[in-house]
Amino acid sequence: MAHPALAQHLAALQEAGVPLPSGPGWEAFLEAADAAFGKAAEADLLKEEAVQDKKALTLITSRLVALMDSVQSGFLVETPDGKVGLVNQALCNLFRMEESPWSHINREALDLLRECGARLRRPEAFLQLATSVPARGRLEVTELPARDGRYLALEVVPIRLGGEDYGFLWMFQDITERRRDQERLVSSARELAQARDRALELASLKSDFLANMSHEIRTPMNGIIGMAGLLMDAPLEGEHREYVETIRSCGESLLALINDILDFSKIEAGKLDLESIDFDLLEVMDDALSILGVKAHAKEVELVCQVAPAVPRRVKGDPVRLRQVLTNLVDNGVKFTEKGYVEVRVQVAEDGRGQPLLRFQVEDTGPGMAPDAVSRLFQSFSQADTSTTRKFGGTGLGLAICKRLCQLMGGDIGVESAPGRGSTFWFTLRLQSLEEARALPAADAVGPVFLAGLSPHLYRTLRAQLTGWGLKAEHLAPTPEGLEALRGLERAVVLGALGEGAMSRAFFKALKEDPALAARVRTFILASRYSASEQKAARARGFKEMLAVPVRTGQLIQILALAPGAFEAAAAAAPAPPAPDLESPRLLLAEDNPVNQRLALAVLKKQGFTNVDVAENGQEALNAAMAHSYGLIFMDCQMPVMEGYEATRRIREREVGRRRTPIIALTAHAMVGDREKCLDCGMDDYLTKPLRPQALEGVLRKYLGTGC
Repeated sequence: MAHPALAQHLAALQEAGVPLPSGPGWEAFLEAADAAFGKAAEADLLKEEAVQDKKALTLITSRLVALMDSVQSGFLVETPDGKVGLVNQALCNLFRMEESPWSHINREALDLLRECGARLRRPEAFLQLATSVPARGRLEVTELPARDGRYLALEVVPIRLGGEDYGFLWMFQDITERRRDQERLVSSARELAQARDRALELASLKSDFLANMSHEIRTPMNGIIGMAGLLMDAPLEGEHREYVETIRSCGESLLALINDILDFSKIEAGKLDLESIDFDLLEVMDDALSILGVKAHAKEVELVCQVAPAVPRRVKGDPVRLRQVLTNLVDNGVKFTEKGYVEVRVQVAEDGRGQPLLRFQVEDTGPGMAPDAVSRLFQSFSQADTSTTRKFGGTGLGLAICKRLCQLMGGDIGVESAPGRGSTFWFTLRLQSLEEARALPAADAVGPVFLAGLSPHLYRTLRAQLTGWGLKAEHLAPTPEGLEALRGLERAVVLGALGEGAMSRAFFKALKEDPALAARVRTFILASRYSASEQKAARARGFKEMLAVPVRTGQLIQILALAPGAFEAAAAAAPAPPAPDLESPRLLLAEDNPVNQRLALAVLKKQGFTNVDVAENGQEALNAAMAHSYGLIFMDCQMPVMEGYEATRRIREREVGRRRTPIIALTAHAMVGDREKCLDCGMDDYLTKPLRPQALEGVLRKYLGTGC
């Protein structure tokens, strides 16, 4: 078929009436013409495609150039024959070249690189590097120092496509700012490391300072408070007794302030650690309230306690810190309450699968606080108002320390208060329970418990405590009708307070002297723990069984555990007290401070120990321990010549195969970890200064079976 263009021309001739030739010659002509038309059309098509390809290549090239000029890195494309194929403006800018990038095209790449290297600090090394690129292939140089102070980085990448090499791409980048940032970062890290080291050194120095401060302060305080306590037991009268009491009270206050400051410093230094030991929760609470009861009794403020039945008695935790928080809150309650009561309550807030969350509440009938005072109460160095410090003293650290301690023990602390309505402080802490259920008095064995002659608040608290244990507790008026009610019972317990009226005297006299009542009713007289006159009055009327107020929960459980019908049997079965030794055991006191020596000897003498040797340093203590057999050794830790720790270790080394002598640390070191340090070196127990007679009695009873 003829080419469309040729066919179109032939058709036009026919329409014009032009006769067309025929024959073999004409056909040959037509074939030649058709081939010519086809080649011309093909040439036109190729020409058009070439134009389009040129346009596309121009567009791609312009875009590539624009892209290379827009980036910050300098590019140099080296062809396989070592020529410059492409250079961008950034390369010219990096090496301070004024020529146009296009002017470098087709130059020897090595010449251009030599020109660039002339701007560097080590051009020979760079030129050697450039000549070795074809052999190395890919290359990275992290730093090229320039003469003008800048730093450049270089990366050389081979260009390969389909297995063929098309030269190399040289990429230069200015890393001056990045390197400066790295230098600043390294410098900052170095400064931080130095600051950390200094902080650790200061923390260590601070810890050592606190430990030494604790020892140095407690040593003279031990003498002041201890000697004042001994003077209080002497036959002083009138103003002389008041003077001594003032000395003792001021010493105790000063010691409390010192303890607050040391505790706060330990918290700030991150040195406050908690113990985790087994202890009797009721015993810790009772001991704390017994001590605080002195102040409450002096102010005629009633101090009572109520423990929920679900609260475990044997627990694991830090008894010292628990006592510290409880003591602080109760002491504040007594301090700010002029009339009324302070009540302590404890209950289980969450079961916790063997780790109950206990909630303690301390309610007082003091003046209460405004909301703005409550909001800042647990901040360091803060009190409800400025008059508080002037009237009551204090550092303003106690509640802040309590808050931190509660948080460390898995709990929290807070207060509910309003002006004129008193305050209720509460705190929670998590302890591990060591018992499935606390043993409580059996209701059928005890019988009903009657409360006679008690103050309204003490009556309410005791009744709530007893009914919580499942016992029947009722009010009983100390009247003849009350006696008749008791006569009709098989067994009963009376908890009563002696009154001054004739009716009250007759009531309690009948309980003691009427055989029928005495056989069925067990009577306990409630008398102040701190009033010798109340206790003396009870004994004068023939009552030997007394319950001290504030009531110790553990003691209340113990006295109710015996059924009234078993009184006689229990008394008969009780072992006879051991006969006192004719001669007290020989003791050794290792103490270098003369005042502390006199104090300890005086306290031991009051306990009946007069056979006491004194060593003034660790070496003398070691020599004495090797020469004599002592029933017990009191060892100060910080002494000249040889410290108590080393003396104890050497005593233990020489005791191998011999009787072990109890060694008790008697030291002013009272920081966290000091107790463990004493036990680790071989000591058996730990007493801190100021020396408390009650604590000393406990140690003597524990290790010698003697004492009060």
